[in-house]
Amino acid sequence: MAITVSVLSEYELISAGVASVLARFPDQVSLVDDRSSEVDVAVWSTFGVLRLPDFDRLREQSRARRIAALCWDLEPEMVRRALEAGADGYLSTTLSGEELVEALSRIAAGETVVSPAPTSETPGEVLPDWPGQREGLSEREGDIVALIARGLSNDDVAGQLFLSINTVKSYIRSAYKKMGVASRSQAVLWAVDHRLQPTDRGPVPDQP
Repeated sequence: MAITVSVLSEYELISAGVASVLARFPDQVSLVDDRSSEVDVAVWSTFGVLRLPDFDRLREQSRARRIAALCWDLEPEMVRRALEAGADGYLSTTLSGEELVEALSRIAAGETVVSPAPTSETPGEVLPDWPGQREGLSEREGDIVALIARGLSNDDVAGQLFLSINTVKSYIRSAYKKMGVASRSQAVLWAVDHRLQPTDRGPVPDQP
């Protein structure tokens, strides 16, 4: 079933552009222009100087169950401010149409989705072997937290890493203790702050 989406922006050009991209996926997205109708997700976007609104208030005004920010600035501090202001997701304007629809579908399903910031490597810098290694996370904990920050559910994480759901939950609990967080949204913020991204090395042997 298609999710219902409205596009919010103070600039008509931005609204029209985002709407035209989403209109290419009628089987997955149903665009709603009538502000009196409830929608699954409202997409808020801006241009130029980034001024974050009160997303909780904007959600109420737009009659949206969830709200996603679509922005060019992916710095961790900006992402943190948006999520703390009530955004349910923070997405990059560099996403393809398919990626944007997938992210909005995840947000509509109740997940917090954040686009990873571009990484910059300093010449000669020794990179960690896995996400979160420098912060004390085990290899498996780091991979799981990085996947959570991308918006994957526990079931999705279990499937991608070939683990049981109970094993995933156990790793999440141990990671949360090391990170000093108590909720999934706090874990996402922590991962954004520490620029955690999943590795591409494939499955690793499970730890006892």
